[in-house]
Amino acid sequence: RSTSDQTAARKSNKMSDVISRILLYLTMLGLVGVHAAESEERLVHMLFEERGYNPMTRPSRRLGDVTAVNFSLTIAQLISVTEKEETMKTNVWLGQSWFDHRLAWDSKLFNNQKVIRAPSEAVWKPDIVLFNNKDGQYDVAYFAKVLITNEGHVSWLPPAIFQSACSIDVRQFPFDRQVCPMNFGSWTYDAQEVDLVLQGDQAGKDDFKESGEWDIVDSPGKRVATGNQVRVIFEFVIQ
Repeated sequence: RSTSDQTAARKSNKMSDVISRILLYLTMLGLVGVHAAESEERLVHMLFEERGYNPMTRPSRRLGDVTAVNFSLTIAQLISVTEKEETMKTNVWLGQSWFDHRLAWDSKLFNNQKVIRAPSEAVWKPDIVLFNNKDGQYDVAYFAKVLITNEGHVSWLPPAIFQSACSIDVRQFPFDRQVCPMNFGSWTYDAQEVDLVLQGDQAGKDDFKESGEWDIVDSPGKRVATGNQVRVIFEFVIQ
């Protein structure tokens, strides 16, 4: 057998060995994926079926407990400000997170699964809406999935396009500054049931798309408690 034939044979054997190892590795990955899927399926079944989870009831261990909801606002775009209708149209993200003890689990029993995603309709939510809307659209535009950790922390970041009421000072419009508030609160629950905890003192602008007509000079946020109501108000100063 010639030297060239022997060299070609060795290369062929080496390549076959590499391919075998790759196939074995891919097979092992597939098995891990199957086991992870089975663990997550068991976990979801345990949380939402075996425990009899009810998304209509507020997560409280004892009568009189208040559910704290962390709330933040991120603005993606200032779409328009209409003088005649006195409205501000925005594209925003509503950051909300809270603790639900009914959704906690021991990760060791489920292949160390520490995070799952679930349809937002399947869990309790604080029912936060924009109170000073101008078009009857109180709620979010898309019910994105929630993120749930094994400690029972629930995070939700749905997008929304809002038209909010904004009193326009027409004496120098559009050359002066306008202040357009966005007033958020729970539609269903009062302060003795749900408390809003403002995260940060400004609206976020991480992915903000600049407007060719209006600039956001400032966007301070504040928590306002009046009687049995709690609101979070962001005031957009635009020019």
